[in-house]
Amino acid sequence: MLAYTDINQGKPLIFLHGWGASSLIFERIVIPRMQGAGENYRFIAVDLPGHGKNGKLKSPNLKRKEVIQHIVDSVMKSIDDAGVEEFALVGYSFGATIALHIASQHKDRVKVLVVNDPILKGSAFELYRRWGFHILYNLLKPFGETRFILKIINNTWAHKIAKIIFPNLFVRTRPDESGLKKQIEEIKEYDKRNTNPRFWAAGIDALFAHSAEFAAMQIDCPTLIVAGDNAPYAAVDSSIKLQHLVKAKGRKQVVEVYVIKNSGHHVISTNPDEFSEKVANFLREHYE
Repeated sequence: MLAYTDINQGKPLIFLHGWGASSLIFERIVIPRMQGAGENYRFIAVDLPGHGKNGKLKSPNLKRKEVIQHIVDSVMKSIDDAGVEEFALVGYSFGATIALHIASQHKDRVKVLVVNDPILKGSAFELYRRWGFHILYNLLKPFGETRFILKIINNTWAHKIAKIIFPNLFVRTRPDESGLKKQIEEIKEYDKRNTNPRFWAAGIDALFAHSAEFAAMQIDCPTLIVAGDNAPYAAVDSSIKLQHLVKAKGRKQVVEVYVIKNSGHHVISTNPDEFSEKVANFLREHYE
């Protein structure tokens, strides 16, 4: 079972973080803002496999195409173990991608879905980046914990390599408020220390070969899609495409796209007040 943060009582609201991050971003940034606005949910922020409080988990020997489903199943097992049946689901980045699959596979349980900048299709990344990482990862995979490339997330020099591989994902606006900036820096340091590098690389490799488009077409609950206007890889266009996919079968549920101005991929870090307020308002209206 995955470890998770469990706060308050009320209707369950599940949070899924991005890859290379942890539940701490929700615990310190989003949940306090929602509580401050008077929202009384049971806030459950799950640490994905190999991240945060689950950073010590060993990476299972999975095929590339099995990784995403393994994460989906692991999250659902934790939700089951928490005694939760029906719930609202909020996912950010990689966590949003996982949330799309959960909402499509467990339609009777997910009552409201909020996704911020999910990776809808791995082919959004350039071919040479996808295959370059895949080849390098598999060349180094036999060598123990693949310390060379997998230390990307923990070393300054290797962080520069990551910026070469994923330059657009590192384009971000910064929080202006000094207290928020300090919080974000502390969270980032925690995430670096508590992310299993092998899990991290396996997830990125799987994501490059992945598509959530079919999953999106199965979703039938009210859905809020959040994007930053400066996010990479045409995130706003991708959000509109996701909106059309969710409604592709003529379903009548609410599917709203909300664009946060002057923000990039890391909306929760740069615009947490607007993000939290929008999520709270959407849940208030649709999470009965």
